[in-house]
Amino acid sequence: MICLQPSRCEERSLRNRARIEDILTEAELLLSNFQDKLTEGSEEVRLRMKYHAEQREMFRAFSRYEIVEAAKQGWAIDLTKRDNKTFIVIMYYLHTGPRSYRPIHVVCMVNSPFDWEIITVYDPRSKSWWWDKNLSTRVCWCNGEE
Repeated sequence: MICLQPSRCEERSLRNRARIEDILTEAELLLSNFQDKLTEGSEEVRLRMKYHAEQREMFRAFSRYEIVEAAKQGWAIDLTKRDNKTFIVIMYYLHTGPRSYRPIHVVCMVNSPFDWEIITVYDPRSKSWWWDKNLSTRVCWCNGEE
């Protein structure tokens, strides 16, 4: 699989990088505050999984523990606002063995600062042409099918 429209995707990627630079501080602060409460076990924090995320958890071979670990330890790579909703993409590398790690992206909808819902989870390598070499910045919006 490859990018089918490199010039179009490169242009969109440049716009996306500029957008991310503008919002990343907000995303990091929102995630950091949520992670602090989640890690300390605060009763005011809620992290739920939508039905779609539960299906993807099984289909993509992620355990609930791994998904929560990613939410607790990961870092924000994107924040999107649409239809009066805020979505954050969290990136993390799960330790799978000696010097072996598996990337995970966890997409969350932020209902309030301490009430989040996991929308979906995936391994970004499944569509590696979409991502930069670090799997943290999207660089292609093609579906990659010839």
